[in-house]
Amino acid sequence: MRILILNVLYSPLKVGGAEKAAELLADSLARASDQVVIITLHPGNSETVQHHGNIRVYRLPMDNIYWPFGKQSKRSRAEKYIWHLRDVWNRKAAKRVGRILDIEKPDVVHTHNLSGFSVSVWREVKKRNIRLVHTLHDYYMLCVRSNLFKDGHSCAERCAACSGLTVISKLASTKPDAVVSVSEAVLSTHHKYGYFKNVPSSVIRNIEPSTDRQASASLPVSEQDPDMVIFCFIGKLSEAKGISMLLEAVAKLS
Repeated sequence: MRILILNVLYSPLKVGGAEKAAELLADSLARASDQVVIITLHPGNSETVQHHGNIRVYRLPMDNIYWPFGKQSKRSRAEKYIWHLRDVWNRKAAKRVGRILDIEKPDVVHTHNLSGFSVSVWREVKKRNIRLVHTLHDYYMLCVRSNLFKDGHSCAERCAACSGLTVISKLASTKPDAVVSVSEAVLSTHHKYGYFKNVPSSVIRNIEPSTDRQASASLPVSEQDPDMVIFCFIGKLSEAKGISMLLEAVAKLS
């Protein structure tokens, strides 16, 4: 089977779990003798094609006013608004993806994080009658910050700006043939706001290499005081991930 995976970033460019999940999935499919193609973005100005083993990787420039990942000067509110406005429906990115679809002719397209591409790529997929699966890793389709978090608090409801800038995403959410979420919370929140109506959905946790599980199971038990409780936080050190709440809660323990 020819499978095309699309994600905003791909190894060695990584900022979060979605990139790792897409890479592990691609490697697993390639080992199972499927033909795997990746479409991703990079900060350069030209398109490149690389090969990671048997996997072909198309790296496209970001068709927007700036590259939003990595260390850089703080962007103004106007620049951010223009970036998100262009990301509502990015025709140029869709055209690039459509051209690659015509070259590769995949049986299935599996999209992950669409930031920088926009949901416009879905129309290119369905115009060619290709089966489309989308995996939800965050709240990109609901929130311009992708996390439903603002001013130190989770958003109980969406603000007017997010609601307005994601109208097209909601309309396009009927295009996938199936939607997968890495958590029940992410999936149910999208359903709450009317996304993916009548689209088959399921929750599948992020793929994990079996070798890692076996290695962790064989580690020796730590020789710590049995009465000592050790808390471990694994994740991005940002307020939206809850690290501040965890530290405040631990500080109140005896």
